[in-house]
Amino acid sequence: MTAWLWECFDEYLNGGHFEISDPGPVVGPVREISIRRLDNGGLELTTISPRHAPIGDYSVPGSIRTPTERIGFTSDSGYEAIATEVHWHSKSNGGDLVVGPRHTARYYVGQILITRPSPPPVAFTIDWLNNVDRQTCHWLGGSIDDRRDVTETRTIGQGVSSVTLKGSGAGGRLGSYSAALEMVIGGVRLFVCASREGPKDRWPGYILYEGAPDDEFRQRVREVVGFSLGSGLVWLGSTALDGDSQFVWTSARSASPFGRDWVDAADPPAPLSRRMENAVEQDAVGRVASSLFDHYDELSFRALSWNYWFAVNAPRHMAAGHFGAAIEALGTAYLDAHPGFKPTGPIQDRALARSVRKALRKCVEELKLDDVVTRHLCDKIGKSNDPSGASLRRQLMERLGLRWGSAENAAWERRNIAAHGTVQHRDESIPTARDTVILRTILNRMVLKIAGASPTYIDRYTPGYRVRALSQPIDDDGVSIPSSS
Repeated sequence: MTAWLWECFDEYLNGGHFEISDPGPVVGPVREISIRRLDNGGLELTTISPRHAPIGDYSVPGSIRTPTERIGFTSDSGYEAIATEVHWHSKSNGGDLVVGPRHTARYYVGQILITRPSPPPVAFTIDWLNNVDRQTCHWLGGSIDDRRDVTETRTIGQGVSSVTLKGSGAGGRLGSYSAALEMVIGGVRLFVCASREGPKDRWPGYILYEGAPDDEFRQRVREVVGFSLGSGLVWLGSTALDGDSQFVWTSARSASPFGRDWVDAADPPAPLSRRMENAVEQDAVGRVASSLFDHYDELSFRALSWNYWFAVNAPRHMAAGHFGAAIEALGTAYLDAHPGFKPTGPIQDRALARSVRKALRKCVEELKLDDVVTRHLCDKIGKSNDPSGASLRRQLMERLGLRWGSAENAAWERRNIAAHGTVQHRDESIPTARDTVILRTILNRMVLKIAGASPTYIDRYTPGYRVRALSQPIDDDGVSIPSSS
């Protein structure tokens, strides 16, 4: 098996060479084991035992806590594997007079890791992905060339007296296709690639890293690359290779974001090609992704990424509320990262504001109200000069240099209609969808500006998908940048 073609955990574990060394929740003795990836992206382990087990009520952990059960495996060649976050989900008893009793149990698995004995240093690390969308755009980057050379052998005789003949067959070129984007992020050279392996309807792909960057680094890369490409990358697991491109370790994880194994696309936030529309140039993607990576903590990007893709995949009538919440969370993260920026309240003079609060507290104390009421009113007085939400938003946008037009202001005012439970009619569906596009564009502009990732953004609201300067609102009648420039 070739470990760098596609995730190979099932080929190793299902080959019949592993046996259970630490049974955990498994009912034994176990005669057969197998693992597979389900259609929804989860992992399912199946065990078959040569005896019946009682079928009763099992306590199955719910989604509010992470299962802690583990199962250990060893192979006759020294490989080891461990499955974690295991919980039982079904079982059946069967069999016949010939094979005897047959007890089949199935378990959901959160993650499985298979390691090679005495592993050598890692030269390359691969993250296996779904949702690497190369179907709706043209990648302008490197190519992937596949070639397979055939070695033929013939052994005549038996034992030490046998003779073995070897020869190289004609090599066959399997194909060359433009499906690799090379970039350097955080000082690490990597390639974002589409794949011909894996489920074709899931847009399979992978990221190949030079060296052995840790899990945290690779997660940050996946998040910023996915945002830059407008694709919610679904991480399936990883494989490490040595200097000879041989397997060192491989892992697979249950990958069911939002209860499914795919995430809706959202279009790139910034133009990624100056040559043509609907194209992606590796230098442009690398520039945007690297800027986001460098400002990861300032943007609180882990929370931002979750909020963003949750909003993209939310029901249409709720998405505006989610994008509004993501914008507010990004504003809070920016304020936390820039403590020197202090938005002002209605009273600009701080000394005057203190005098006003002091006078108001004195008035309340003279009323001699209940202690609880007095404390409550004094708390309100202490916040009386805090900027309102509208004022805070205005000052933040002025600091970032992002102007809003009438369309942005209207969409912002309507963002919480669905979140507050207001019933929407069918004829409001199109305006609601438009508001969602506007709010997503606002968030994109803020992210690009804070990170310095791009001087322009793609206006997905205006017909023709114009490219505008970040400071330019979507309903600005001024000159916009042609989308193909």
